Amino acid sequence: MKFSPPTQHQKIYVLGACAVLLVVSVYVLKNGTLHRNKITYSGSGIASSETVPVAASGSKNKPLVPPIKPAKVTSATSTTPAKPASPLDTISATAYIVGNAATGQIYLSKNPTLENGLASISKLFTAIVAQGNMDPNQVIQITPAMLAVYPNSYGILLGEKFSLSDLFYGMLLQSNDNIAEGIAMAYSSPSTYISTPAGTSPSESAFMAKMNALSASLGLTQTHFEDASGLADGNVSNAKDLFSFGQYLYKNQQALLGITDTYSYSVATTTAHLGHDFINIDPFVGDPHYIGGKTGRTDLAGEDMLSIFDYKTTSGADYPLVIVVLHSDLSERQNDTSQLYLQAINIINKQN
Repeated sequence: MKFSPPTQHQKIYVLGACAVLLVVSVYVLKNGTLHRNKITYSGSGIASSETVPVAASGSKNKPLVPPIKPAKVTSATSTTPAKPASPLDTISATAYIVGNAATGQIYLSKNPTLENGLASISKLFTAIVAQGNMDPNQVIQITPAMLAVYPNSYGILLGEKFSLSDLFYGMLLQSNDNIAEGIAMAYSSPSTYISTPAGTSPSESAFMAKMNALSASLGLTQTHFEDASGLADGNVSNAKDLFSFGQYLYKNQQALLGITDTYSYSVATTTAHLGHDFINIDPFVGDPHYIGGKTGRTDLAGEDMLSIFDYKTTSGADYPLVIVVLHSDLSERQNDTSQLYLQAINIINKQN
């Protein structure tokens, strides 16, 4: 079969078709890939798929709708990673304060004047009032009223007799509520607390008056007591007051702080009582930086803790730190205190 050479008209038609194909190819390479009714656009490094109208039948000459470029990213929709949360954001305590016991400088605080339950931090005040108003050798007998204060008496038995100085360790190390209330009973009702019938609590009013007088004398205007153990909801304070109290402890009650930093204390069996081992429940006892303090916990107060640490810089400067956490989540007061300690020493190191 013999083919005739293309006419001039046919040559022009072929060249025109090739030109159209070339234009389409350049468009696709520059703007995207045609997919039926979609164009996948990859300009500016942002993948986006935008639906475009399909040309109506018979409209061959209608230009293709160009892809819609993504809107310019603004600060409101920034893809820049968020700034990492502050370590302080992990602290569960409703209120806290960290400051220098010697100078009064505050390094960190949150809700420092917010009222909160004191719980067993109250026992530090109980100890101060007792040592200032009672004979350390005074013998105190365990009574039914004392044992009725709280179900867990840590093995203290009815009728046992202890010196006040021995009971200090049981109250401060074990946080024994029965002992704390017993001390207040023995002071307020010295002649009747032993003979008070079961089911009746001897008056503690005289001792409570001393505790409230102590807080007033220290300028703790938001601190108030209704019992000696901290079980009462009326035992309240705030972080600011307790920081001031921590300063007082550091400057005036080193011996008392020494008791609170004692791991354990044993009393041998005698004719007055059985042998007892008082074990400290404070999680920081034994820490080389820990000077002393007290834990507390009730349903209303949450978890509380007052702790005093001694931080020494590389240059040898001492920074005694009072750290108070109030209403921490269950089992979080130690973590809260540790995190505040680390943040405080970071501040101190930057200042030196």
